[in-house]
Amino acid sequence: MATKSKKSTTKAKRGENKTAKVIAMLKRPSGVTRTEVLKVTGWKAVSMQQVATNAGVKLKIDDSERPYRYRAA
Repeated sequence: MATKSKKSTTKAKRGENKTAKVIAMLKRPSGVTRTEVLKVTGWKAVSMQQVATNAGVKLKIDDSERPYRYRAA
């Protein structure tokens, strides 16, 4: 039993670390693109809205340029 909880804790920490990186990128003045997040995290897909919601960060989407830039509001 202890092994299972240790594995799940380790997995949660890894996910939190990636999420923390994404949140830090969102807080940059220039924001972040989806492609930048995919490169840093190694994820195959990302929902910026879902990451922001899970972290409790309000998201601002700048759709005046392509690719979209996401920022913490």
